[in-house]
Amino acid sequence: MTFDEEVNVYTQTIQDMKAAFERKDWAYLREHDHYEDAFTEQYMEEMRKCNCVWDIGAGFGFYSLLALDAKVRDIVAVEACRARYSALAKTFGAQISLYLLAAHDKAEMLQLSSPAIGSSSRVTLQEGDPVLGLPLDRVFFSSPQVIKMDIEGAECFALRGIKHTLLVCHPVIFLECHGKMIRALGHTVDSVISFLCSVGYKITAPKVRMVLR
Repeated sequence: MTFDEEVNVYTQTIQDMKAAFERKDWAYLREHDHYEDAFTEQYMEEMRKCNCVWDIGAGFGFYSLLALDAKVRDIVAVEACRARYSALAKTFGAQISLYLLAAHDKAEMLQLSSPAIGSSSRVTLQEGDPVLGLPLDRVFFSSPQVIKMDIEGAECFALRGIKHTLLVCHPVIFLECHGKMIRALGHTVDSVISFLCSVGYKITAPKVRMVLR
């Protein structure tokens, strides 16, 4: 599949997602792994009182779409997959602040595996599209009340890169935490939890999808 073909497939997926959301077709959104019940519902509740959200690992943009629907003023979306970034830019335009970046703990070029359609990109050190990795504390100067993070195993890198923001702003964090993917990148779920506890977050029951305050 060429890059343009991949962008077109992602764009159609995003458009289908938006159409399903507009008609409140929750069954479709669940079936296609956009809507995640209690996790998503808590996020929607937070959006009602949020002025600034960082969507780290925007994917198909569902959580940015929820923020738009709630009329959140400042929506910052970060996507490391070039094809998905292009599809998001085509679909959302200037409605969100969109960045082609990998959230990381230092400035360096990273290699991303090319994800299969419908799957999420993963940081690797072997082959794929190069993308700039940066600590987001050095890039964004807004004060998020909410951070959603779904970056397929790279959580430790990304969280270390926003330590200042976590300490100063203490946003609510909506975190997808996949142990197998984290281990593939040399960390563990325990190391993610340990870091978050060190910056003031409370975790009572670690699981794949966590809401941290």
